[in-house]
Amino acid sequence: MAMNRHHLPALAGFDLLVAGVIALVAGASIAAAQSLSDVGSPPASGWVLTPTMVFSTSHDDNVLAREVNDSPQGDVVNVLNPRAALDFTGRRTQFSGTYDGAALLYRNFDTLNSYDQHGGVRGSYRLSPHVSMFAASTVALAPTTDSLQLAGVPFIRTGSSLKDLSGGVNAAFTKRTSMVAEAGFQWVHFDDARPLDLILRGGHSQGGSLTLKHRLSARTTLTGDYSMDRALVANGQAEFHVQNSSVGFEHKLSDVFQLFAAGGVSHLGLTTFGPARTGASYRAGLTSQLRLVNVDVSYNRSFVPSFGFGGTMQNQDFTAQVRATPTRRTYVQSTLSWRRNDPLTIGELSLHTFWMQVTGGYAIQPWARIEGFYGGLSSTFDRPGGVVDRTRFGFQIVTAKPIRIR
Repeated sequence: MAMNRHHLPALAGFDLLVAGVIALVAGASIAAAQSLSDVGSPPASGWVLTPTMVFSTSHDDNVLAREVNDSPQGDVVNVLNPRAALDFTGRRTQFSGTYDGAALLYRNFDTLNSYDQHGGVRGSYRLSPHVSMFAASTVALAPTTDSLQLAGVPFIRTGSSLKDLSGGVNAAFTKRTSMVAEAGFQWVHFDDARPLDLILRGGHSQGGSLTLKHRLSARTTLTGDYSMDRALVANGQAEFHVQNSSVGFEHKLSDVFQLFAAGGVSHLGLTTFGPARTGASYRAGLTSQLRLVNVDVSYNRSFVPSFGFGGTMQNQDFTAQVRATPTRRTYVQSTLSWRRNDPLTIGELSLHTFWMQVTGGYAIQPWARIEGFYGGLSSTFDRPGGVVDRTRFGFQIVTAKPIRIR
């Protein structure tokens, strides 16, 4: 099997670099920098720049993303990961911009050396005490598909890129009733590298969503959600229209526990691949914020467009996140995710994916910490030998220092 080196698309890489440079230069040109004395202090008015540098070394037991019956091979990976965040808080305006670039250097498989890039901007502007506008954009460029975590996309080592653009309005009609309306666009591209990668089709989508909330009491809020997506897959060869609607509630069980649940209908319009489909959609979750431990658990089932095989999927996903801070200097955080994607078109493949990430850290100084981590991934799709497993473990050193710019 030939090894695939990921080359960044020229236009996407240029857009990302320009966005990062504009954000950093805009902040730096405002005034001289002043160090913040407390990393965990609440954000103050003005600009705050947070440069971060991460160095990690880890062992990856499946660097080529081979199936379990295809002799997976491991290697040691060193990562140099510069990051930057720029935040602004004003009387009416809020802005945040982030850049995350990682140089991956392999000890033996040096032809896999690559540079991942992730970046984004988000801003909001308060038009009045009850109405605000917001917009956001993200770009991700990676040599594998696993970091994108898209529905219906198996774990394969091929170049991948994702772009998102969204914007909307947040309005409070009364003290009890509010609305969020949002429109979004998404573009997904995969490199054409191997015959196996033909199941990665790519494409783009556009859609919108509307969320209504009405507070019945200090503890209970009724919710209503509607979303619509139009996806063009494989360079427009297939078109899918997906709608999801639900009604539910949010309830504050106590000062530290909050519960939410909703149920409704998902609908896939008539396509050239099959008849229209309608099914149940629902979601539920529980959040707790204890003194030393925070827990967030959620489950969701709905129809979603897919840029891998299937075109449109009945998506089920479960996620549990836990963060514990036993002392002021130590912390442990863990994320467990499971996803099942069942195609709504005839002759396509189902996909089951499992992710797990555990990180433990110790703050050497307010601006420096050392972490150990373990990550596991398993991707299974319905074909002979269609199982890809991957395990990574190692340690990393993280340095970050917020700087106030006035």
